[in-house]
Amino acid sequence: MLRIALCDDQPEELAILNTYLSEYLRQHSLEAELRQFQHPDELLRALKSENFHIYILDIVMPMISGLEL
Repeated sequence: MLRIALCDDQPEELAILNTYLSEYLRQHSLEAELRQFQHPDELLRALKSENFHIYILDIVMPMISGLEL
């Protein structure tokens, strides 16, 4: 099963990403676990004990950019 991390500091954008991705996975009969993170630090903490196959990151965040993350 795919494990996908979504990180965006704007809750509305994060919800939209989650909705679109969930719909895509459903339409293509793909199984995946989606994890949402509203702050890059949350994702960094999760990475200490978890791994993800795909990362969908907001590029412009006030704390750290998605590229730096």
